[in-house]
Order: sequence, then structure tokens, then C-alpha cells
Amino acid sequence: MDRKCHIKDVAAYHNEIVRRLELLAEKPDQENIKWLSRRCLEAFERLNESLTTCPQELLAQIPLSTIEDDHTRFKTWCETSFHFPLFEMRRVAGCLRSLCDYLGLSHEIATGVREPWERMARDGQEIPPELREWQEAIHENLNGLIRKSEKAQS
Repeated sequence: MDRKCHIKDVAAYHNEIVRRLELLAEKPDQENIKWLSRRCLEAFERLNESLTTCPQELLAQIPLSTIEDDHTRFKTWCETSFHFPLFEMRRVAGCLRSLCDYLGLSHEIATGVREPWERMARDGQEIPPELREWQEAIHENLNGLIRKSEKAQS
């Protein structure tokens, strides 16, 4: 795929997520939560696929097994967690948006669409590996979604 075309696709995808979040802010409902959840599932699948072919140095930062485990946990969350009180929907939508963003940023690095920030460091700066940061953010965000679900169900 042409790199410029891929960047346009990513931008269009992100714009659609932003549009849906604006709708959710106006009228939160289960359908928008489900739509965002499907986008996250797709983002997990894209990231899993890109990690199978990314350079070994990147794979060491974000192990495929870790992302696969989080993907499985997210699928389980999707199967059991679409009934939130109205006041929680905005928070859940925010978590889903962040999750999509983190997955998308990880995918961009794994596919070479953009360089990770540690490769852009100058003068011997010590910068933590970006993919590792996103993997931790994905994991923590997913934990937050699960906690919100458990709270809503109790």
C-alpha cells in the first residue's frame, strides 16, 4: 500500500471516530458505544497483523502475546459490557477513544508509517521506547474499561 494513501486512510478513520464521539457527547447511546468498540476490535486486529511482520527491535518493545492477551480481554469485555448508565457512557466512550488512539499509534509505528520518538532523539537523550509506552497505555486503558463495567454491574 502507498504510504501517503495509508496516512489518508488513518486520518479518515480518526476523523470518523471524532465525529462519532461528538455525536456521543450530544446523545450518548449504546449504539455509539458499540460502534467505538467495533473500531477498537478492528484496531486490535490491525495491530496484531502488523506485529507479525514488524522489525524484531520493535517486537521486543510490544510483544505480540501481550497484545493478543489484551485483544482477548477486550473481546470478552465487548461480549458482556454494553449496559452502562447514561452518566457512565461518556467516560466509557473516552476510554474507547483513547484505546483506539493508542492502538492506531502503535500500528503506525509497527508498519513504518512513522518513526518512534526514540529514533528522533538528539544528543544521546534517553527516551523510553514509544511502543512500550503505548502497550502499557493500552493495557491500563483496558483495565479501566473492565473496572467501569464491574462498577456498573454492581
